[in-house]
Amino acid sequence: MNLDDKSLYRIFRTRDARYDGRFFVGVKTTGIYCRPVCPTMPKEENCVYFESQAAAEKAGFRPCLLCRPELAPGYAPIDFRRNMAHRARRMFDEKISSEKPIEEVCHVLGCTDRHLRRVFHEEFGVTPIEYLQTCRLLLAKELLTDTGISMTDVAYASGFRSVRRFNTLFKKKYNLTPTSFRKKAAGKVPGEITVKVGYRKPFLYEPLLKFIADRAIEGMEKVEKGVYTRTISIRKGNKKYSGLLHISNNEKKSCLHLTISESLLPVLPELMAKVKNQFDLYASPEEIYEGLSPVNDIVPGAFVKGTRIPGSMDDFEICVRAIIGQLVSVKGARTTLRKFVEAFGEKTGDWYLFPTCEQFAGHESDITEMLGPLGITKMKACAIEGVARYLMENPGSFRDTLDVESKIKDLMEIRGIGKWTAEYISMRTMQNTNILLDRDYGIRKMMDNFPALKDKKLQESWNPWKTYVTVGLWNLEMGG
Repeated sequence: MNLDDKSLYRIFRTRDARYDGRFFVGVKTTGIYCRPVCPTMPKEENCVYFESQAAAEKAGFRPCLLCRPELAPGYAPIDFRRNMAHRARRMFDEKISSEKPIEEVCHVLGCTDRHLRRVFHEEFGVTPIEYLQTCRLLLAKELLTDTGISMTDVAYASGFRSVRRFNTLFKKKYNLTPTSFRKKAAGKVPGEITVKVGYRKPFLYEPLLKFIADRAIEGMEKVEKGVYTRTISIRKGNKKYSGLLHISNNEKKSCLHLTISESLLPVLPELMAKVKNQFDLYASPEEIYEGLSPVNDIVPGAFVKGTRIPGSMDDFEICVRAIIGQLVSVKGARTTLRKFVEAFGEKTGDWYLFPTCEQFAGHESDITEMLGPLGITKMKACAIEGVARYLMENPGSFRDTLDVESKIKDLMEIRGIGKWTAEYISMRTMQNTNILLDRDYGIRKMMDNFPALKDKKLQESWNPWKTYVTVGLWNLEMGG
């Protein structure tokens, strides 16, 4: 951050939540490091400042047990020059248990490991290896503190290759044994796995949950009493891990609670990354509001501070939702999607998993014969087959792409996918914050009611946050 030490200490002293996750404070007298919102208040001369948790730990500081830096929210930069480093960081968050995470990230970003090390160190002050080590330790600390799972499960779920390595590194970095954290977790029920994912306030959870609830596919997901429950399946290597996920909001602690099936523990980092994407937890609400608050002068309540973009858990799922949702009501799309899931989804207990792209890419049967009986038109069926084939031929997550416009063009080359569908997919899967869905029926209706919104120069002033205007207008239309 481009702030001097006095400014950073002033932020720390006032516990300004806008800066939570943007920097960390090392306390020289205790050897710990804290979030800017920590209730402790050391003297100014005893504080040093770091861009990331990894930089603080590299300097020899241990995480504070009170404010828990592992729960600090991330943030998304708007400077395109820094985009690669931040994309890499998000991918590392997801790949901490991979055998070759740096090699995998370089392959996705299309760069050499040397270039990635240079860019990453310039942005965060640590190497990718040092960052990964910190991520593993912080996740292990959270599992030790908040769950009752075994030490062995903690070690492997956090990305360590052996319990011995886990114990050695833990003692070296924190001067504490893993069991000392486990004592603090007394009373946790073995087998009950609940972890926390932090966010930056304000966070409009209810409108986001309503968006999900209005589109929930019966038999696969539901929203009830503020809790989002759904099935999820994640492939890692040659193995597939499936289970049930419950998500709820703890506004007081500024975090989401994730309660998962034990079967999902081996892919916990991947799952946490998906939840961050689904609920747009990297957003910086104050920064976004600063750029978009003038919209409210045209349409009162069009953008409310804390609005989040509804993301996704799975690329193929969102593609199918978008295709089936073309030119039909939300209710009509839900009915067809329920039939689709019941016809092709794997049954797990009383629930269904969403079908996979492998089931529709190059299938021997005619795709229209497969999907026609469900009321899916020939054009939509061909689009589903085309996007399934595209995902098979281009493995990797949409959210890792650096060239969003190129990906949108690729999607539009698939028969049955037009501009609205491609842009809708990009805003939900690619963390694309700059899409104004002016072809959307609801957005067009709002623009007709408020013609000033159609002004192109005005729309350009919303860069790079146009997607938040889209979501804000949706929320206003549906009474969010």
